[in-house]
Amino acid sequence: MKGAQRMGEANSSYYRKKGKRIYSDFKTYAHSGKLLAQANAKEFCEKFGGKTSGEANFGNAGGSGGVSKDSVLVAEFGVGNGKFVLDFLEEVKKKDATLYARTHYVLFDFSERMLSDSQKTLAAHLEKCEFVEFDASNEKLPAEFVGKINYARMNELLDDLPCEFYALENGEVVEAEFDADGRLTGFAGVGGLAQDFEGVEDGAFENWDEEKPKSALSGIGEADAGQLQRALLAEEFLQRVGEGYILPFNFVACEFACELGKALAKDGMCDIFDYGFASAEDIVSQPSHMWNENIVREFDGQLTTDLNVPLLCAFAKSAGLKVQAEGQKEYVESVLGKKVSIEDTKYSRSARGIGESDMFYHVRIVR
Repeated sequence: MKGAQRMGEANSSYYRKKGKRIYSDFKTYAHSGKLLAQANAKEFCEKFGGKTSGEANFGNAGGSGGVSKDSVLVAEFGVGNGKFVLDFLEEVKKKDATLYARTHYVLFDFSERMLSDSQKTLAAHLEKCEFVEFDASNEKLPAEFVGKINYARMNELLDDLPCEFYALENGEVVEAEFDADGRLTGFAGVGGLAQDFEGVEDGAFENWDEEKPKSALSGIGEADAGQLQRALLAEEFLQRVGEGYILPFNFVACEFACELGKALAKDGMCDIFDYGFASAEDIVSQPSHMWNENIVREFDGQLTTDLNVPLLCAFAKSAGLKVQAEGQKEYVESVLGKKVSIEDTKYSRSARGIGESDMFYHVRIVR
């Protein structure tokens, strides 16, 4: 089965059934300590503390009696057990009680069980919170929130959304297929993508995250543009790493992140925390057989992969959004002004022994 379908089916069942028990299967960098929450809260207070409603571009998002014209609307997607929210709100409350009082926090998750678990975690902050059932993989952001979100956050959501996997085999693009345990079962032909590139501007993707993907699509019919855009990106990325490497193309995740970025309030920002790769060097530093063996990872029924950070940056720039990427450790050190170590957290290695501490990235999108 192709990766996107396999991940969609597996993860939908996994998160709906397990709830907060997911943390017995794996740890996340954010869940293992309060470093990210401290850095987020510090920036949040600096950006929104002491501003009037007009200065901060606040808006009534609706849906809760606790929202006023002076509210700062924070949205989190894929909320887990609510600990990422809890740590953030408690840090904000300590740093700026006035801003905390004006903060309205909306938690989006497709799992009713996750939302229920989050309510229990956030018992001391329920008056600040709103809980919305929402599937980032196939739903549009509810209209009442469009243009209203001042700050959006997500931790290890994008890597779990349905994802396509491609490789180069004898110079041709092929799509990887996996079994229910995330093991590679073979490749399927993509259908002659090579001839689709005839006449396309050479070098349109010379720099992964600097050129706008749509620049190569002028003159192409609207119905074919999306498919060709994906083909162009896959081909170009794969040529960077050569034959034999299977790369994840998180198209669903990138489209959601861009939709969210465009739905932010004026000067709003979105922080994405996830694990993945940021350059061709991150990939080819490993032999292809080792890379491919771990490109899809299974945790008691859940399937996860890496976030293709350059792809996300390319999509965001194409959508007219500002974007920057850095390591989570670098982000925390820069904001908090001190050296930190992952050994200071309780982060553990994955079930297959993959040390991911050096693969955690922070991507910021600004409207």
